[in-house]
Amino acid sequence: MCWTGVVQLHFFLAVVLFTAIHQLSLRWRISASVPCPDIWTRIFAVLLPAIVLIRSGIYYSHVFVPVLFN
Repeated sequence: MCWTGVVQLHFFLAVVLFTAIHQLSLRWRISASVPCPDIWTRIFAVLLPAIVLIRSGIYYSHVFVPVLFN
């Protein structure tokens, strides 16, 4: 199996998620009718990609560590 492709896919999804949230926060700031949830945007822009990366890191540690030490 090609694990590097799966790892790259997780990183790509995290970057796409971060970019989408960042763009939404910029649109909220431009729009005068919608108040800017600045603190929540920053929290989600950091937490969601971090959760994806940590989750994938935990998964890959369970996959790679037994393979490396057997």
